[in-house]
Amino acid sequence: MKFNQPTYVFGVVSVFMLVLGVVIYTGTRATKQGSTSGFEANSEADNLHKSVINLFLQAEYAPTSPQFCRVSAFNSVHKLQNRLVALGTGTIRKWRTSHNEWIYTADYREIGPPGPEGLPTNLVLFLESPSPDYIQALTIKVNLNNRAEKWQALQMYSDVAEKVFAVIGLPVPQGLKEAMQTGKPFDDTNQQRLIKNSFDSGNVDAWTLRIASH
Repeated sequence: MKFNQPTYVFGVVSVFMLVLGVVIYTGTRATKQGSTSGFEANSEADNLHKSVINLFLQAEYAPTSPQFCRVSAFNSVHKLQNRLVALGTGTIRKWRTSHNEWIYTADYREIGPPGPEGLPTNLVLFLESPSPDYIQALTIKVNLNNRAEKWQALQMYSDVAEKVFAVIGLPVPQGLKEAMQTGKPFDDTNQQRLIKNSFDSGNVDAWTLRIASH
């Protein structure tokens, strides 16, 4: 199946027209409802702003190849890699194969001083897929090599995850941020994606957030 350029252009134009229509509708409504309080108006403006951002993210990630994933951003490998690098995940690397699976690993981010074994606590981001043409799952993992850095590590873990959700155009599920900051398990699945936060106990405790597209 080849990418249909006219279809893509039509899709982008449709998104633009939809955004324009929402803006016009909201402006008209605000004019008619002069009694609307400042708080309600600001809330409505914030919701509109978030909707517009999500619509443009969907247009930006419109795939140039067959669409494999329900998480739109996962269909545009290079675009997503570039946006993740902008978050400070390190330099762009090429896909590598391991046991019939394609893996992209970002640079390790060190957190605090080394632990007893001489290694610092660190955070790393992975992209995984059975094919180099799309991303099946995005994983963020923090390895607690120095237990004294647990609070700082979990805070950074949560902060990075929040930024990643913004990049891929997905809302952060209710309760996930608190679970990540406290090291508790979390699982949320719908028809579009699976989101799971898990804890691995061992010589080096670790927490893993996995965002997988259906």
